Parts: sequence; C-alpha cells; structure tokens
Amino acid sequence: MNLEFEARSVSYEEALGGDIIQVVLDENLEDGTYNTAARSLCFSINYEFPPYDLSFEWAYGDDFGGGKALKYSICNSEFSVFLDSGSCIKVGFSTNLSTYNNIVDLLKREIGESLNA
Repeated sequence: MNLEFEARSVSYEEALGGDIIQVVLDENLEDGTYNTAARSLCFSINYEFPPYDLSFEWAYGDDFGGGKALKYSICNSEFSVFLDSGSCIKVGFSTNLSTYNNIVDLLKREIGESLNA
C-alpha cells in the first residue's frame, strides 16, 4: 500500500515517564468528528516490555496495516517511511519545533539516521 496525505494534526505523547511513546499524524483534526475516509499514521514504542520495537500502523478508512520501518526520511515538512510489509507512507505536516525534535530523536534512536541526513 502506498499512502500519501497532509496531516492536519501531529501529536507526540509520552506516558509512564517516557516508557510509552506514541506519535500520531492525522489527516482529521481532533475536533470530535469522525471521518471514515481520513488517513492517519501512528507509530509507538513501549519500553516497559521487551522487545522494544518501534511499530507503525496506518489507516485509510476501513483499510489499515502496519509493520516495522526499514528506512525513513524526515524534514520539517515531510515524513516518509518504508515498512517491511511493503507499505510506503508519505505525510506532509507542520508542527512546533519541540514536537518535531522529539519525533526526530525517537526515529534516530530506534531506526538510525534518516535517508536525507
């Protein structure tokens, strides 16, 4: 599956003192409306229980999938990830510097350098 969209909402959340981290790039704003055709990408890691793998999940209406990242590229307005399931996800986005830096640090720590580094 190749999926491309513009994220209107970007979040980076930590729980349990950073033991659980979740990043969501979502086409739909978090305004309480439910759009069945909205596209989203979520990646998360749970350091509480091994194995500590960063997992990716994407959704496009009723279609969804996921996998582990083989490689990625990121800059301040675009994120692309290539998954072991054969999926390629490309997301345009805008966020504040703190959120962007947190996302980049997580990706570097868990996957390595970006293709565009």
